[in-house]
Amino acid sequence: MNLDKSVSQVKRTELKYFISEVDVDRIKVILNSLLISDKNNLDQDGYVISSVYFDTLHDDDFNQKLDGIMFREKYRIRIYNNNIEFGKFEIKRKLNNAIEKLSVNINKEEILLMISGDFSPLEKHKSVAYAGERMKCKGYVAKNIVTYNRVAFYLPF
Repeated sequence: MNLDKSVSQVKRTELKYFISEVDVDRIKVILNSLLISDKNNLDQDGYVISSVYFDTLHDDDFNQKLDGIMFREKYRIRIYNNNIEFGKFEIKRKLNNAIEKLSVNINKEEILLMISGDFSPLEKHKSVAYAGERMKCKGYVAKNIVTYNRVAFYLPF
């Protein structure tokens, strides 16, 4: 897929683990000694991520996840550190065991439009415009908000 310049694309494999509260601080210390702390970490608690997830009235996307559908996508708006002035609209695709994420930057006005059900801000990004049309045709609405702190680390390769 040829993406327009306004769209960023990330492909990766995600491994998720349940970690007890008791182990969280110990793991942070270990990771901090082995990896580089992400520049977005504000302090030892990282940074706040809030995501507004969209779905149909009958939760089609959520039910695909529960049913184990290996090729699916979901739509969300993500903001950081409770700053609604800037955010990202993201399409997250599950492709077997791989994850692909397409993101476009959006501003406060576009965030509020999309939360109210107007997906027209996506029209100017040809690589994700289909998602806005799909969301409109299938009656997507803002369904839930998930907020959490992320402490991120990386390696420079």
